Amino acid sequence: TISALEFSPDGKVLASGCEDGSVTIFSTLDWKPLQTFIDASPSTSLVWHPQVEGLLFCGFRSGDVHTLQTNRPQRDLKIWTDKSPGPVHCLTHDSGQNVLALGSGKDVVLTNYSTRDEDSLSWYNTRRLPPPPSFIHLHTSKHPDQAAQSVHFLQEPNSVVVSYLHHGITCWDRNSLSLVWQITPRSCQIGRSCLSTNNGTIAVTNLFDGVDWYSIKSQRLVDSFRMLIEDNIVAPIIFDGTGSWISGGSCGAVRVICPFPAIGIETLELEGE
Repeated sequence: TISALEFSPDGKVLASGCEDGSVTIFSTLDWKPLQTFIDASPSTSLVWHPQVEGLLFCGFRSGDVHTLQTNRPQRDLKIWTDKSPGPVHCLTHDSGQNVLALGSGKDVVLTNYSTRDEDSLSWYNTRRLPPPPSFIHLHTSKHPDQAAQSVHFLQEPNSVVVSYLHHGITCWDRNSLSLVWQITPRSCQIGRSCLSTNNGTIAVTNLFDGVDWYSIKSQRLVDSFRMLIEDNIVAPIIFDGTGSWISGGSCGAVRVICPFPAIGIETLELEGE
């Protein structure tokens, strides 16, 4: 099973993480593999460094985070000195600083890292976000544990946005770690999320009937695209930078969703396995 996909910032390579623990780097010119790293634990999340060419951060179900320097021969560097609280569900990098955010187990962790020694990286100033508020009207019997599915940095304001499986979409102030706002989802369970290029809209997959769009400014539902959900899975979604959203799913197809306000929403389904 392919569990994570990330194009490099320059679009020259594609990183693919799999359940068998492998992380493979493909050339987008001819789609041939360039480099493969194999870990004992399944690969769960990938993110490229936005400025350092070829530097890839890889999260694993074991809770480890590794780096790969993909543009030159180099051994893998394990940079999480103490194992994180649980599987790394999601991982992102601040575009302006050496800061990582990751959803790990029940926690969302913000951490700086140092690269002073070429052969080792280390964490410092590690902080954990508080538990998100629960939706009482959605959970009548038992409040489920928080489980972050996606995490995003916002530069203006200086905050971090987290999408939770059972606790909606929350925005946290990065300095005080206080809650700025929380979006109650249209459905009580949501999956992965992705920000538009201008950070004005966040799109989230849900486990029931498709994709929902929310305004970052007003925290209101903008639109929804309904589709048949065969199995309740946490589906990935990315923004292609040209106005379309690309969503995975359980039915063996990748959907390219093109929202046009004047004529509704069009889709292009790409069959896959």
